[in-house]
Amino acid sequence: MTGLSAFRRRVTAIPLRGIERSSTPSTSVSGPERESRFWIWDLERQFSPNDGIAITGVDFSREMIAIAQEKMPRARLFQQDLTQGLPSELAGERFDFIVCTYAIHHLTQEQKVAFLSLLRSHLNPGGEILLGDVAFETEAEQAACRKACGEQWDEDELYLVMETLAPRVPGMKFQKLSSCAGVCVIPAQG
Repeated sequence: MTGLSAFRRRVTAIPLRGIERSSTPSTSVSGPERESRFWIWDLERQFSPNDGIAITGVDFSREMIAIAQEKMPRARLFQQDLTQGLPSELAGERFDFIVCTYAIHHLTQEQKVAFLSLLRSHLNPGGEILLGDVAFETEAEQAACRKACGEQWDEDELYLVMETLAPRVPGMKFQKLSSCAGVCVIPAQG
């Protein structure tokens, strides 16, 4: 999948840029995600325990949490269905980056807006939410993709459409990576 590969390059570049500019050992990365968990496992391996990088992860699957804990022994991991918000253990926690990949399309438009607001409340000043998913700039692009996919289109998924979501999420910027995928960067409100 070229969209996923491009997303991985974009997302891993953004946190690393932010981590490199951080002069204190307090940089943190949180990653609520679903189908596309695997690339974040590489993130922890790039840093030693002395780098001060803390990774917190959330996933709905108990099995994936166990696999992730094995691959990222220093990470704090929680099982939680994101339609229910974040785990209570994260109340009051703040992060420099929150990475959410291929999960938000499981939420309705109202749930997306509320969830992004919740995530934003967990950002440190200067932090960013990095959101990657099946996404379109316009409803017309989504309709064209749906038509091209025919029976392969998943009617249960509620994909991101920037022209309807971005006006409700202040500061959201979108980078299109393919005809059906992109990265949204949402800065901390300041």
